[in-house]
Amino acid sequence: MANSLRNFLTGIGLSIGAVTGGVYIADFEGYSAQAYYDIAQKLSVCRGHTGSEIIIGKTYTEEECNALFARDIKKADDALLLLAPIPLSNGEHGAYLSFIFNLGEGNFATSTLRQKLLAGDRVGACYELTNACGKYGCNGWIYAHGIQWPGLASRRAKERQLCLSEITK
Repeated sequence: MANSLRNFLTGIGLSIGAVTGGVYIADFEGYSAQAYYDIAQKLSVCRGHTGSEIIIGKTYTEEECNALFARDIKKADDALLLLAPIPLSNGEHGAYLSFIFNLGEGNFATSTLRQKLLAGDRVGACYELTNACGKYGCNGWIYAHGIQWPGLASRRAKERQLCLSEITK
């Protein structure tokens, strides 16, 4: 499925960094053709799509899921390009895209991660993925509703690894 998704995202004109991030995100989000409530208790469908247009009880086709995912990736990518208007490696792009997709552009916009990135501390910015302080204290990016989730801790660690993959060599 990763190759067909990669081809789909490439085919709609996303950058290499956005395609890398999209395939990466899809692994974390999983896939459900029917609506469900995620760990933050948001109604979701397909690959982590949230929104008021989700129909409970409907079985979404792969084409519908791909279209929703592409729209969500494009929106997160547009936010990333606006909030970090600097050259990024594909790894940085994918990691920050995953962060924005999962936590929202507002959290990225106000993060120490972004401050470090814009100040030129690319390595420090990557480490903020796991060292970040959010509303639940330090490492706040691994909580949902005040509960620490191992899956989020794993996601942040893997985002950091992806982020650093091309800049520490």
